[in-house]
Amino acid sequence: GSVQTNGDTVTLGGAEGVAINEGRIAVDGRAGVNAGAARVDSTQLTLNVRGGEITADGKGAASNGGEARLFSRGTTVFGRGSKLSARGGDTGDGGLVEVSGNKFVINGTHDVSAPGGRAGTMLIDPATVSIVDGCACTGTLCDSFTGGSPFTLDDCVPCCGGNTVTVGK
Repeated sequence: GSVQTNGDTVTLGGAEGVAINEGRIAVDGRAGVNAGAARVDSTQLTLNVRGGEITADGKGAASNGGEARLFSRGTTVFGRGSKLSARGGDTGDGGLVEVSGNKFVINGTHDVSAPGGRAGTMLIDPATVSIVDGCACTGTLCDSFTGGSPFTLDDCVPCCGGNTVTVGK
């Protein structure tokens, strides 16, 4: 199924147990109107599975991307074949996509691009993050990774030659 609005907020939240998105949730904007916010969350397991799509895209001129978020107080799965998107419109800025949980799996694709503005942000928010000095990978971004507590970035960022990891609060 699908849920579609223009620039509003959709929250599928507070599920006791499991929340699953295998359809389309769209809170896209339109010319002159920014995209809205969509959030799917649960207490134990949140799944965005194959075919699951959450879009908060700006459309047309002067339309910024919104927010597409996956949360769980347990495990969050951003599955292969699923998508989170918060693109900017023709002259808008990109928005925010977020994957948060005590543990998580990221295999899906995201897009926070902005053809006529500033690119948006992908926020990955585990319970614990460890940044490790060393090079354990081949220099390419991982196709997928599983985060837990603690989560280690050494296998998930390009680790050879002039890379930057930004840690914010």
